[in-house]
Amino acid sequence: MRFDVSSIEDPRVRAFYSLYWSQHQIALDFFTRLAEEQFDYRMVDTPEKKSDTPRESLAHILYVQCATLRIPDPVLGSLNAEQ
Repeated sequence: MRFDVSSIEDPRVRAFYSLYWSQHQIALDFFTRLAEEQFDYRMVDTPEKKSDTPRESLAHILYVQCATLRIPDPVLGSLNAEQ
C-alpha cells in the first residue's frame, strides 16, 4: 500500500507522515516475516546486558506512536495531561 503524503494539506501533519510512513513500512515488513517463536528471542542475554525482544520492540514502537498521536493508552489512561 502506498500513501500519497502530498495530499495532506496541514504542513505539520504532512511532515509527520513523511517521516512516519517509511518507518511504518519497514516495521511492517520486518514483523510480518517473524515466526511466532521468534517474537521472544533475545540476541543479547547476559547478566550485564539484555537486548529487547522483537515483541518488546514492537510494544515500544506502538507506545511511541500512541504518544505522538496523543491516543490514550487503554491500560494507563491519558498519555498527556493536556488532553
